[in-house]
Amino acid sequence: MRTFLALELPENIKDILADLIEGAQNYCKQEIKWISRPNLHITLQFIGKTYPEDIKEIAAYTAQEFQKIGELEMHSPRLQIIPNRNPRLIWVSLQCENKQIFKISKRIKRKLEQLGYELDKKPFKLHITLGRVKKRLPKKIIDFLLTKDIKFSKFMVPELVLYRSYLKPTGAVYEKLVQIPKE
Repeated sequence: MRTFLALELPENIKDILADLIEGAQNYCKQEIKWISRPNLHITLQFIGKTYPEDIKEIAAYTAQEFQKIGELEMHSPRLQIIPNRNPRLIWVSLQCENKQIFKISKRIKRKLEQLGYELDKKPFKLHITLGRVKKRLPKKIIDFLLTKDIKFSKFMVPELVLYRSYLKPTGAVYEKLVQIPKE
């Protein structure tokens, strides 16, 4: 099974982002595969193919690490289209004063590598993916998207989730395997 760890978003933040996506879809539906509202999250670590016998250990270690850090207050949303030259992703970058999230990300990554998982070497970036670019974006679409102002107040991360993902022709379907609420 394919899995990943994600920081869940509060419902009001999902609503704001879903409204933004809906407005953008009217302008550029063919060029971008937009993420559905229920699938909006902050990916902490994509694991990939995961052995069922490892789920309990991954969940226990992740829960232990997640509870070590204080509150995770996210703020300063900014819409970005990356990379600049040949855009592939549209995401909202975020800031978090609690830098422990980056240390926790590294520790979880190390633990998964100790379990034998080969993970992406790129460092963790705090973001919410809104869409994946399917074909070259005309400049007018890039300009349109970059005019979108994302306004939401600071929010707290309510929980960390270990998701299972299924790839279907209509897009990814996510199933919550383990939910770890912030205590």
